[in-house]
This record gives sequence, C-alpha cells and structure tokens, in this order.
Amino acid sequence: PGNPSEPSCHTVTVESGQPTNGWDFGNQGRGSITIHKIVSPADATRWDFTTTGSVNGYNELRTLGDGETATLSAVPAANYTVSEQSNSLYTPSIDCGNNGSAVNNAIDFTVDPEEDVECTFTNTRNTSTITILKNIDNNGDGDTDDEGDVKNAQGWTYDIADGDQDNQMGLVKTLQTGDYTISEDEQAGYKLLSWSCSNEQEGKSNSIPISVSKDSPITCTFTNQLQDPILTITKSNNKTGVDLSAGDSVL
Repeated sequence: PGNPSEPSCHTVTVESGQPTNGWDFGNQGRGSITIHKIVSPADATRWDFTTTGSVNGYNELRTLGDGETATLSAVPAANYTVSEQSNSLYTPSIDCGNNGSAVNNAIDFTVDPEEDVECTFTNTRNTSTITILKNIDNNGDGDTDDEGDVKNAQGWTYDIADGDQDNQMGLVKTLQTGDYTISEDEQAGYKLLSWSCSNEQEGKSNSIPISVSKDSPITCTFTNQLQDPILTITKSNNKTGVDLSAGDSVL
C-alpha cells in the first residue's frame, strides 16, 4: 500500500453548475480490503461479494465459500461498501473490527491510506425445533383422558425421511429450516388412529409433512390404540402324532 508510482489520467465531463468528485489521479493513498467467509455449520454454498468504492467507479466481484478469503490490494483510500448475496436460509452477520459491524448482508466503511480493512462475513443456517409425541387412546373414542389412556407415552421412536432414524419421541429436536416427512416406527399390538400438529395440520396416515421455519417450533402427536388380543384355536384329530382316518386301528 502507498502512493502509486505512476499517475492516472481520466476524462472528466463537468456540467454547468454541477460539481464532480471521486476521481483518483494517482496521488491518492492506497490501502486494501480483506474479506473472510464463514458458514455455520460448514457447507458447500458459494457466495457472491460485490465491493463498490467512491472513486473511479470502483466495482469488484468475488465469489467465496466457507473458510475462503479474498484480498483486494492497492485500492484507493476512499469510502466503500461490501455486500454479499442474500439467502433466506441463513442469518448474516458482519464484523469489520474497528470499522464497524452489521447484522445484514452489507456494510459501509472508509479505507485510509496504508490501512487493511478486514471483514468477516458469517452466515448461520436458520433452524427451528420439532417435538413428536405419542398418545395412547385405548378405547379409540378420540380422546386420551379415559382410564388407561396414556399421554406422551415413552418407548416410541420416529423416522425422518432421508434423515435421522429412530428418533426418540417426547424430546425436542433441532432441524435446519426446510421441508421434512415424519413417520412413526410401528409397534406390534397397536394401530395408528390419527395425528395432529400445532400448526393445525392433521391426518390419519403414517406420514406427516412438516415445513420447518426459522424460530417457529412445531409439535406433532401420533395417537394409537392398543388392539385387543386375538386368540386363534385350531381343531385337530391327531392324538398320536400321525394322521388317522375313521376306521383306522391305533397300535
């Protein structure tokens, strides 16, 4: 950084009564801008960064991923704006040290001669929580307040399609925002009656479609009925371990 060794020339058009400024003729100090990118948790997303300056129509585009850095060297000392593309799946924050911070996707600062402005752009993946519960409606009357019914029954699990399997019901689980399908792990002796969710969804199949939105917890409840046991009796005339017909002798 510092003053360039050779001057710069510009063609400047000045309208009557209109001032013009923001031109660097080579005698202006230089600095640099360093951009660091962090994605939490780390993933393969790529982010476009645009840096604009108040002199010579400065405009620079860089693309970075998690853990990558871009340095813009020998930029004229001036006012700058660095902005990254927006992504609704992430919450942005920017830290430029003594040059300021922001909680959106752009920041303004001034580069002084011989100064290196370092800015870290962090994007945190948005999340929320789901809670899957199990109720047992033993008589199948549609409520779980009768004697023998069980609310928040333990020992049941559920699966997330293309995701975690055998998740314990009754516990809060954090998920990244997006769409999911939940199904219960069936147990012998029980039949599924229905399910309902806190977002007013309901159904009777073993499949709950859930849209997880930032900071919007969802609770869903599967309701099952304990089936009566079935006794099966088979009649046989086999008393000796061999097949006999009427009139046969037993030795």
